[in-house]
Amino acid sequence: KTIHGKLEIVLFWLNFFEYYPDDLTRIERVRSNFSDARHATYGIKCDAILTLDKNFARRVAAAIGALKLRTEVSTDANELLHRIADKSGSR
Repeated sequence: KTIHGKLEIVLFWLNFFEYYPDDLTRIERVRSNFSDARHATYGIKCDAILTLDKNFARRVAAAIGALKLRTEVSTDANELLHRIADKSGSR
């Protein structure tokens, strides 16, 4: 499996075991859950993922941690910029 496939699997299981889950009783959230996983796979190619969806942020951060990736995740743009600056040593 690729790292992207592994990330999608981890996100699926986190949601399945109700780690900050989406409401999968609503059909639009089932579709959105697949879209979230796809967005996360694009995001891990970047330094950071910024989202307003707190549950998504928590699931993605947990999955990234489990896979030992370096992408930062946050719902707060200022806090995220500070973390990235600290990691790069530019602050």
